[in-house]
Amino acid sequence: MDIQDSALYSINESAEITGIPKRTLQRRARIISATRIDGRYLFLGSQLKKYIEQIHEVAPVPAPLSRQKDLGATLKGDGEQALITENKALKLEIKELKDELSNYDIADNERLEVFTDEMYEVFEARLNDWKLQNQKIKSQQELFSAKEKGLNDVVELMTEQAEHYKNQFQYQKEQSTRILDMHEQLIKTIQQNNYIEAKSKGFDKE
Repeated sequence: MDIQDSALYSINESAEITGIPKRTLQRRARIISATRIDGRYLFLGSQLKKYIEQIHEVAPVPAPLSRQKDLGATLKGDGEQALITENKALKLEIKELKDELSNYDIADNERLEVFTDEMYEVFEARLNDWKLQNQKIKSQQELFSAKEKGLNDVVELMTEQAEHYKNQFQYQKEQSTRILDMHEQLIKTIQQNNYIEAKSKGFDKE
């Protein structure tokens, strides 16, 4: 019987076509989440073909059988052949399970733990609380840094202004001192001129 890719086959039909035991097909249906109608698993023809090919890849069938055109025919036979087929299917399941388990390989510095639903809910709630607290602390640190930066900016500005006023005061002081020196020099010059003039007129002898 040819297997049509788009056709749906029940577990009984699949077992009859392929020669694979029903319990093996049921396990396979659960693994691949096969179509389920009215509580019964149904395989697409394409799924059956792929499954048969996978079984062959894990444990190739004898050469004469592998040359059969009908894939289903390669798995038909007496009770002994059924056991061989089931053994091949089990080998495929073992290989797939090993591949799946490899996703859970852990390093020496890692560990894998099992939680009940209740324990996981508590753990998840605490993890969310930790995330919120961590975010709050981060926000407070950012706010503090901003305030600290603002305060530093104010201090820096005040320091610059103080330095400016200090320089201005020093400049004014130097200017005042120079003007005072000029006035004193001018007064001395005037006094000397007055003395010379008075002496020339004889006023210094009176």
